[in-house]
Amino acid sequence: APRWSSARVGRVVVNALALALVIPLVAALLVLLAPRALARALSWTGGLATLGAAAAVFLDPLAARRIELPGLPGLPGPLVLALDGPALAGLALAAAVPLVALARVDGDGDRGERATILAVSGLAVWTAFAGDALSLVMGVAALAGVLGLAVGVLGAALGERSIAAGRRIFATLALAAGLLAVAGLLAAIEHYNATRGQWSAAFSSFAGVLAPELSDRVILLLGTVGAWALCGLFPLHGWVSAAVRAGPPSLAILALGLVRWLGVIALARVIPAAGSALFTDVTPAAWLAGLAALWGALAARVTPRADERAALAAQPFVALALWGVLAAMPTSLVGAALVAVGHGLAIAAWLIRPVSKGMLSAALAVGLPGGACFAGALLVGLTLAGPAVVTVDGGGWLVGLFGLGAALAAGALLDGRVEAPPRPAEGPVIAAVTLAPLALAGVVGVWPMIVGEPVIAGAQVWSHRLFLARCAALHAGTRERAVRVAEFDAQCEVPERAVREQRARRSP
Repeated sequence: APRWSSARVGRVVVNALALALVIPLVAALLVLLAPRALARALSWTGGLATLGAAAAVFLDPLAARRIELPGLPGLPGPLVLALDGPALAGLALAAAVPLVALARVDGDGDRGERATILAVSGLAVWTAFAGDALSLVMGVAALAGVLGLAVGVLGAALGERSIAAGRRIFATLALAAGLLAVAGLLAAIEHYNATRGQWSAAFSSFAGVLAPELSDRVILLLGTVGAWALCGLFPLHGWVSAAVRAGPPSLAILALGLVRWLGVIALARVIPAAGSALFTDVTPAAWLAGLAALWGALAARVTPRADERAALAAQPFVALALWGVLAAMPTSLVGAALVAVGHGLAIAAWLIRPVSKGMLSAALAVGLPGGACFAGALLVGLTLAGPAVVTVDGGGWLVGLFGLGAALAAGALLDGRVEAPPRPAEGPVIAAVTLAPLALAGVVGVWPMIVGEPVIAGAQVWSHRLFLARCAALHAGTRERAVRVAEFDAQCEVPERAVREQRARRSP
């Protein structure tokens, strides 16, 4: 890793500030002069940025290794990012530009929904380098995402009732629960085969009758199909699309988002416990996921219905989240969780309003830079093509396949929005309110990259320092209160002593 001198840090900061000031002005002019052309160009930004990252990793992986991070929890040794530090810094800064432009073009976005998405996006990049605070930040981001989704869906669902749609939703949840149970049972069987003799006789006989002889590849194939079905690649989107057409779309979207999120979390907990023998070679499953992503994106280009188009365009990101879970590494699991939360938020917000679908929500849903979905995809891609993963052949090509699917999905989702007449632009106050959290997200995402390893190492002891500072503050407060009590007692002692002396003089 290069030495980050003060002069180099100063140059990077000055250049970043200059870009942060100049690019939004140019973007504002483009929005005013040619909003549709700008939106059409931005529709390909997310996929092309992912393709660029894949090209940098695949073409010159040795020269691209510039930053070494300390080992994350559960990951031995340093983690080498396969991109240059200034390149990632510029990418994070440039993330604010298309979002600001879209906020100006799209005037129908809900402010609370936008604030929630931006809050998750701002925390997305930082989670990769938070060290000991990783679980805390991820918990806050996930809770913010779930809360925002629940509030938005609950507000849209008030007053809407449909027995047919309710039955479809309950059937969807039951199907997802059954698939989750199957995936958990397969993992438990594999764990039982690895640790034979440590399980009870009842479960031993049950597992032996159900699957006496299952090879690793059969279990991997069944688990992959079950995970795809759980995440919505096969039957779930059909059920949700039917529910959207029959009744309230908000409940169907809530079911889809929650099932995806819970499915990714459950798989992230189940798969590492199954043992490394299950994943001796995940290359076939990874390439199947990539091809499914490309197929979904291509099918979305020719689908006339908006709900089916959104369902098909979701495949690249669902497949990417699935691969992040299959890799069973800290960075890939974090990326999968970010993809699930960010995509669930954005696609739900995009479909909840069938009359006016916000371009900002659609862009975040398809992985435009600046959103949690793109940050998660970048983390999964770096894990996939980086040196830490040795079980995948052609990782760079696979990341490029995901990037191509993301680009096609972005174009499919935003083409319909671009052809629609533009809505009135927001006022300058709302634009400033939108720009403030975007700038904060850019600073939070870029700052560790600029200052290098010392700040990253400092971030790892962030929670410990906060704990020590809190203890010191409590100790200082206790001492201060003790001093004040002693002073008060001393002040009270003076008049009491004078009264006793006066009484002694008066007594005969």
